[in-house]
Amino acid sequence: MSETRFAPEDMDRARELLARSYSPSPGDADIELVAASISAERRSRIADAITDKDLRAAHDQLYASSSVRRALRGVLESLAQALLARGVVPKPDDFDGDWWLWWPQQGRGPCQHCGNQRTLRRYSARFGKPYRYLCQRCRQQEVSDNEEYLNQSTGVIPEPGESADSLLLRRLTAIAAQAADMRHPPSRPMELTEDE
Repeated sequence: MSETRFAPEDMDRARELLARSYSPSPGDADIELVAASISAERRSRIADAITDKDLRAAHDQLYASSSVRRALRGVLESLAQALLARGVVPKPDDFDGDWWLWWPQQGRGPCQHCGNQRTLRRYSARFGKPYRYLCQRCRQQEVSDNEEYLNQSTGVIPEPGESADSLLLRRLTAIAAQAADMRHPPSRPMELTEDE
């Protein structure tokens, strides 16, 4: 962290948290690390009191200290929540790909698609898309776009009142037929020459 600023109450809170959940007795370095993390989270709620870079550094330093991180997971989660509120989200492979274990499922911050400040929900890395935080409107648009893509690529359009299982079966059948056509292209008719 470029700045290590923490108030006496941050040190007191760090000592209190470590005393409850850390054994053996924490050293001064651990207490200062936790105090700096508590301070960073507290200052994130005050306009211009801490930069995104310094807030991320506080999170990353706490994560790097595995013994403290395991004992004080709540502090790490609070820093992640503060980062999400600013639109700072890890890349899929950050923290060995395990960041989603302590980052919030839901929160408030800028949507990764439209950029508007909204209530966000984290969506899983599926169908070639990374983990992402989207507002409800952008998620609905994403689902609609996926549905449109499936309609076009399979040629199967949902019928009124059709169950999800029935639609899935029809789409899978269409995909299997397309795959079979690709494996066995139609043979070309034999051409007769004048000699025959």
